[in-house]
Amino acid sequence: MAATVESPTPPPSPLDAAAGNNLKARLTDRLMSQRTLGQLVKVAQVSKNHFRVNWLTPVEVPADAIALRTYKMTRSQFLRVDELNGELVITDQTHR
Repeated sequence: MAATVESPTPPPSPLDAAAGNNLKARLTDRLMSQRTLGQLVKVAQVSKNHFRVNWLTPVEVPADAIALRTYKMTRSQFLRVDELNGELVITDQTHR
């Protein structure tokens, strides 16, 4: 009977993780400048260079209603973000 050896996937190197976090922070800053008043932008990193971005807009509720603030997703994008000469290169890879 042959023994099977499973090799775990190595953890990402700290340099890769730092580069990815830097891209996420810079992308978030760029997108926050494009939002409208009250709008939220949620950025989730999917891989080193790919991000899911959801734009949320507040839902109007009657003034006498006691409710938590509710948001509706108004836009969703799948972006590839690269850095070229210190500048962000953002490619929208959303399938429509």
